[in-house]
Amino acid sequence: MNQLDVPVNKYLYQGKEYQDDIGLDIFDFHARAYDPIIVKTWQQDPMSNLYYSHSPYSWLKGNPLRYIDPTGMVIDDYYNRKGEFIYRDNKVTDNIMIVNETGEALASLVKDNGTEDYQNVLESNSVGINEAKISEEAASKVFTDILDKMPDVDVGKLHNGKVSIYNGGSAPGGDPAGANDPERPSGLANTAVKGVTSFRGEASEGTIKVTVNFTRQNNSELGTVSNVQNALGVHEFQGHGEKRFAIGGGKHSEAYKLQERHPSWKKTTPDFKRDMKIRKNQLLKIGD
Repeated sequence: MNQLDVPVNKYLYQGKEYQDDIGLDIFDFHARAYDPIIVKTWQQDPMSNLYYSHSPYSWLKGNPLRYIDPTGMVIDDYYNRKGEFIYRDNKVTDNIMIVNETGEALASLVKDNGTEDYQNVLESNSVGINEAKISEEAASKVFTDILDKMPDVDVGKLHNGKVSIYNGGSAPGGDPAGANDPERPSGLANTAVKGVTSFRGEASEGTIKVTVNFTRQNNSELGTVSNVQNALGVHEFQGHGEKRFAIGGGKHSEAYKLQERHPSWKKTTPDFKRDMKIRKNQLLKIGD
């Protein structure tokens, strides 16, 4: 109580309790205690194994003005239909969610009400990326943003600095249709390197082009952040693009082994792991 006998509101930042007992000056986020002075926590993130590129003591990637984290644990990505990043929640599903226009507008109205209202609006007005039917340009932005958050992927090496998208069709003249001069992948995705493989579009020598097969605005294997990081960031960009596996720099199976050694592999979906192992074993049988 203060001098006017009015209760002091201790539920401040993100609606969490401010604890100033014995000079602590921290916010209680359940799993961790957040220190706003150093913008870090006193405990390790219990989900830090999923975010290997950040310190286990970091808080919202050092940017509490942009992100929120209701429980002090894991953060997942939401995008709008233009492919622009909006928000990260505290779920462990790792799904890539697309928020509709209504949800984006409503969320802006309740953003100041607190974390729970904001998150509930986004969740009730979003679907997974493979159900959202977003444009090729939006999909390119989403996948590029996810790769850009990987410390071991330099999206500046990509063709025009972004992921290419093949929509399953053909442009006038027979070229593959989509966004950012796509190639025509037969599987999940493919990689072209200027000066090494066939390459559509103007680019400097050594430029890497990762093309996602987004036929019918869908790619069932790329519905989670970890799957995208592992398939596009590790197998395609690092394996084929940088190390040149299968295009003069080693056997194709080495790209799959690279995936299995990468930290992102741990949180890929069971179906994804199964499919990658099947493809690796098929290549090993034929000596590739």
